[in-house]
Amino acid sequence: MHLIGQPRFPVVLTAIADDTVGAGLRPDGMPQTDTNNDGDFREMVDGGGIFCPPATGTALTVTGTTIDGDALRDAMLGDGIIPVGNATYIGGATSSGFFQNGNAIGMACGIVLSTGDADTASGPNLSDSSSAVSSGLPDAQLDALYTTNTQDTTSLEFQFISQGGNLFFNYVFASEEYNEFANSTFNDVFAFFLDGVNIALIPGTTTPVTINNINGGNPLGTNPMNPQLYNNNDPGDAGGFLAEFGYDGFTDVLTATTLNLSPGVHTIRLVVSDVTDTAFDSAVFLQMGSFSDEPPAAPPAPGAWDGVTLDTYSHDRNIATVAEAESRSGQVPGANANPLTAQYIGELAPNEKGGDESRRLGFTVHGLLSQPGDVDTYSFKAAAGTEVWLDIDRTGMGLDSVVELVTADGLIQALSNDSLAEEQAGEVA
Repeated sequence: MHLIGQPRFPVVLTAIADDTVGAGLRPDGMPQTDTNNDGDFREMVDGGGIFCPPATGTALTVTGTTIDGDALRDAMLGDGIIPVGNATYIGGATSSGFFQNGNAIGMACGIVLSTGDADTASGPNLSDSSSAVSSGLPDAQLDALYTTNTQDTTSLEFQFISQGGNLFFNYVFASEEYNEFANSTFNDVFAFFLDGVNIALIPGTTTPVTINNINGGNPLGTNPMNPQLYNNNDPGDAGGFLAEFGYDGFTDVLTATTLNLSPGVHTIRLVVSDVTDTAFDSAVFLQMGSFSDEPPAAPPAPGAWDGVTLDTYSHDRNIATVAEAESRSGQVPGANANPLTAQYIGELAPNEKGGDESRRLGFTVHGLLSQPGDVDTYSFKAAAGTEVWLDIDRTGMGLDSVVELVTADGLIQALSNDSLAEEQAGEVA
């Protein structure tokens, strides 16, 4: 099997569910990447019309800001979740929006809720202290949870029904307060209140995800907290994603999880706030389509494949495969040694586009010459003027064969016993 690409159109071997690549165009002219037709290719209506995937660059890009709570909610929704009523958004006019090209943070696209300007997230990271005034509002739930004084709150609240009785969604927390304010009292905070209870927790614990609970230390490398979940991106500490992402530090992709929800309607409130002042902004990134009643699977990606499956007849080039009918133990020259007893293999099409179920574009004959003196004769029908190529392949080095083209009464029309010399001479005998 040969897989041959073209300039700007490479062949990519990947999982069929990998929707980062594809072929062809959708009816609206956008690239078609929903390769397994599972509907996971989704378009978000945000005024800018971003879609995910494919990626259009390496740097995370905030493609548009919005105060439309329903649009933000709908971008998150995945399988098994039924929204109830309208969503409520509280925050600055530019504090929330949609992002794409988020490979640096581990999610291709989704929504962002920030304590300043959502566009701070866009790469590259050119500032160690990005700050902006957002809503200016405090949040009583966060104040009570963390015993602090919040402001510049941004929140998204909505109700839903989980068909499977569970809830999962992926998120990343990022902040400009990394690394210089890690393990201090100057920490922006966030929470995901499900029916009033925070479910933004360090995996396997009841510990909230905060700057002080996940960091690389302050100074970096000194007394870190859960550093295996942290990614340094501080310009002053040789951040690893400076070209791709605007915040100084961020968590791995974490999954908020709640099992065995009671039947009925539940309320989720996603909220992030500055603490004490409006300096050094923070943000929460929520993966598109991950708000689901089933745990998220690892996203398929190029190279995530373990074989190639060829469907029945997918190799069919309208070439008939024929096995020699003569027994290999027969007496030479053999039962099909002359035109009168030739093995008929079928009818040959006159050209490449003239084939059908009766007229083949070619024949692959699996024959056997059992010993010197054995002769095999095959016959086929073809229209006058049809170009015919004969090729002997898959043989041993000791085979010295002669190929003859004969009429029905045995007259030789052409023969080949030295293809190299005939190629150089430009004709056969």
